[in-house]
Amino acid sequence: MTSFESINPATESIIQSFRVTSCDDIDSFVAQSQLSFNVWKDVSVEDRISILKRFASCLEKKSNIFSKVISQENGKPYWEANLEVKASISKIDLVINAYEQRVQSYRIDTTDSVLLTAYKPIGTLAVLGPFNFPLLLPLGHIIPALLVGNIVLFKPSELTSMVAQLCTDCLYEAGVPHRVFQLVLGGVEQGQYLVSHPHIQGVLFTGGYHTAQAISKMVSSTPEKMLALECGGNNPLIVSSFNDANRVAECLIKSAFLTSGQRCTSMRRLILIRSSQTDSLLDVFLEQVASLTIGSCDADPEPFMGPLISANARDNYLTSIDVLRDVGGVSLFESHQSFDVGYFVTPTVFDVSNCYQSIPDTECFGPLLQVIWVDSLEEAVAVANHTSYGLSASLISTSAQEFDYVYQHVRAGIINWNKPTNGASSQLPFGGIGRSGNFRPAGYFSIDSCVYPVSSIQNKELL
Repeated sequence: MTSFESINPATESIIQSFRVTSCDDIDSFVAQSQLSFNVWKDVSVEDRISILKRFASCLEKKSNIFSKVISQENGKPYWEANLEVKASISKIDLVINAYEQRVQSYRIDTTDSVLLTAYKPIGTLAVLGPFNFPLLLPLGHIIPALLVGNIVLFKPSELTSMVAQLCTDCLYEAGVPHRVFQLVLGGVEQGQYLVSHPHIQGVLFTGGYHTAQAISKMVSSTPEKMLALECGGNNPLIVSSFNDANRVAECLIKSAFLTSGQRCTSMRRLILIRSSQTDSLLDVFLEQVASLTIGSCDADPEPFMGPLISANARDNYLTSIDVLRDVGGVSLFESHQSFDVGYFVTPTVFDVSNCYQSIPDTECFGPLLQVIWVDSLEEAVAVANHTSYGLSASLISTSAQEFDYVYQHVRAGIINWNKPTNGASSQLPFGGIGRSGNFRPAGYFSIDSCVYPVSSIQNKELL
């Protein structure tokens, strides 16, 4: 394959064609990066910050263009694409703050010595980005990597190459040298070649567990290669008690169905502690699910949900519904709304209380929700932990004591209280345990994966 097309998932039409980056091109990029590294790392931090702030200005100036391209190529509604662009602009200052707080040199004076710790860039890093947040999530690795002096080779999802090209153009316009940042376009072959390249010093990946597993195997013979994996989750949300059923239902809608369920932090399992209150909540929630608008980004009125990213994603979603039905799940909501074109699907909700232990522990990337009834908070936590993933979880409760219990006993990297499961902040670490990552969190801690510490003991007296 020498070329590929970017497809609008709402219309199934070709938006743009791209040339695949050849393995020879990747070799050339890596060779250039080795020469450029010594120059870029010696550029002052102040100058690198100035470049990145110019990049933020470029994003802001072209925000409408970015939002439009994200909506066209990813399928998410324009309002959501606009929020992604705004978050991406804010990311730059947050990364600068993280640099100042997490990787600053420090000194300890003893009687006869000076103890110093400093941080140095790793070298040439490969950043592999996802399709669901094609601008925000790659920048979460790209910005800190460049800030501390690394060279970056960026391989985006082939499904969102237009966004990646637009981002690359902005970086160059801001003053990032071409040999410091290179764009690698293509599919699995390009990703594999880049990850396994002997002169790539680190890999920063965001995506699914099985791809992360394949990457881990590829680099297993080179343990000196830094590897940061941010994967998905089979995320639970527990409901215990509340004051306003409508507000809770809105929280559940956002948790399960924002981005058409294509977020790594999307709620996959709704765990309800039995009571008359939660029983009525389910009715309110299902009414809100039925009223959700689904359509293309330019539809009027503007939709809540767009399509899934591809035909393959749609097929996997429909297969996951069949699995729940086959193991004995009871359908609570299924819409038979049909779409003439596009990879659109509708939300689906199943009660799996009697069969959840038979359901494969996978991450269904789509608007599919499992409902599980339990009798106590302790049972709810046990069900929440019934997964090999551990990314995000949340509790809806009026009790701080209940949240303390959940916070102490649920195994997840993100545990929210009276917030959606996908309520994450770039001012905090973002990552999980188990199949959700390898203890190299993104978010505010991303910069940690872009440096290595150097310690020094210096005698105060000359020998």
